[in-house]
Amino acid sequence: FRGVIDVDTERERVRRRIGEARSALEQAERKLANPSFRRRAPAEVVAREEARVSESGRLLRTLSEQLDSLEI
Repeated sequence: FRGVIDVDTERERVRRRIGEARSALEQAERKLANPSFRRRAPAEVVAREEARVSESGRLLRTLSEQLDSLEI
């Protein structure tokens, strides 16, 4: 990667996206952990939050792999 991209800038970009993904994951998990939310929210809203947890988890794994590859 060296010489093709600015590795330090790319690392910072990936770290920022990891923070955003973690925040989204934590927010969705908090909602889903709340029994009142699950009881009152329409099924499609609960399903959307469950999908958000799944997608955020996948994104975190992908970004972590990218960051690891930039550390080499």
